Amino acid sequence: MNAFLDVRRYAMIDIRGKKILIITHQLSETGAPFALLEFMEAAIYQGADLQVISMSDGVLSEELKKRNIPYLIKSQFMGEEGKEFVKRTQQFDLVVVNTLLTYEVIHLLKNTFVPVIWWIHEGENYFNYFKDVLPDFKNIGDNIFIYAVSPLVAQIFQKQFDIDVEILSFGITEEVRETSFVKHDKIKFLTAGTYSYLKGQDILIEAIQDLDKEILNQCEFHFCGSEDVKDEEIFNKITEAAKQNYPIEILPFMKKQEFLQYLETMDCLIVPSRLDTVSSVAVEMLMKEGVCICSDTCGISSYMEKQKIGLIFKNENVKDLADKIKEFYLKKEFYEGQRAGAKKVFQTYFSIDVFYKKVKHILETTLAMNQNYYKTLECINQDRWDEALTTAVFMLERPFCDKVAVLLAYINFYFGDKDSALSMIQRGMEYNHKNYELYFMLGNYYRPFDTDKALFYYKQAYCLCEDVMLAEDRLLIWEAIEQIGSAE
Repeated sequence: MNAFLDVRRYAMIDIRGKKILIITHQLSETGAPFALLEFMEAAIYQGADLQVISMSDGVLSEELKKRNIPYLIKSQFMGEEGKEFVKRTQQFDLVVVNTLLTYEVIHLLKNTFVPVIWWIHEGENYFNYFKDVLPDFKNIGDNIFIYAVSPLVAQIFQKQFDIDVEILSFGITEEVRETSFVKHDKIKFLTAGTYSYLKGQDILIEAIQDLDKEILNQCEFHFCGSEDVKDEEIFNKITEAAKQNYPIEILPFMKKQEFLQYLETMDCLIVPSRLDTVSSVAVEMLMKEGVCICSDTCGISSYMEKQKIGLIFKNENVKDLADKIKEFYLKKEFYEGQRAGAKKVFQTYFSIDVFYKKVKHILETTLAMNQNYYKTLECINQDRWDEALTTAVFMLERPFCDKVAVLLAYINFYFGDKDSALSMIQRGMEYNHKNYELYFMLGNYYRPFDTDKALFYYKQAYCLCEDVMLAEDRLLIWEAIEQIGSAE
């Protein structure tokens, strides 16, 4: 009778029913939280069971409620509550940590047994600002798996830490209706995003002021962004230029669907950002088969360059941006002829189908390769018991949990050390008294000399093994119950 059921169950990872904890810095209607919402949709599609912790609340909490995803607000993780938080996370199959700003979670969870996906969206300025509190990326722990949202972020890891990380770009759900760009007399440019120094609207204003009157008379420049949270100095430069009769229109903040429809009335999107690791607005414009002018420090520029579409200007170079606007003005039909290329970039890297497949692959592989725990499982499956024991010893150097108790108890049973096995089982039950495998092993312990106790613990195991995905385990437990019954 196999005393360890977990070996078979993890031989092939099935995401269905897996408990995933999602942690993010906020639930606002901004890029990283929106990207995370799509990640959650992909995980739900695969059958995962999600819970969310956010460091601050926001309007996206309504989206969580619509999807019946439980969430709570927790502003910090360190301090007295840290140990309890770590203990709670060990009950999950996987933790997904969103953005660099949740670095406290990584400090607490590195070198624990729960696998952690850390999805980083920020640019180099954030790494520099938080450098004194970030973990040592070169020795972060083999249960932490880092993903960069774009090649630009991946380059930061190569440059600053000399390590390679995988890329997980976000996905955007495409509208089913066909895009139909509106024709009009003047060329319409749009820039969209928070009014801030990083988004670089001041660079665009200076570039507009550098254009010839002939071009200005044939163009309009639309600015869209929330005025609730803004850099006053940047916003004032825009309003002052509008007062000076430059062809500038300041638009109110738009909801997503309204904004996507508005994109179709624009001829070209300008992304003047000093730093933007991807720019979701640019991705949406490519989805719409539109033309983009981007700074070379915008993450989307590497995809555009590869496909040879759009125009890319040197970061913070006002003259170069003005020249690129002029080039689009003079060669508008040529750049509009690149619509197929724009669509190809979107479909290759940012379509929801590609994103869902990538998320599925990441979830499966991360769950399957969790450091020494799964290495020990592999050794057991291949009857390499001495190696399994050696590997398992390293797990004692990390925070203890019931999964480890099951593993170590099973190894002790194999080597005939029943007292040590019992000690591990009891310790595991102190951590999680609902782990059915521990009850099953307790039944195995008592079976040679106390069948009543063995039967009691087998029945407990059977009651706790309620998940329909564990039908094979339930059958094995039931067989043990029947064997004792027939022997009596």
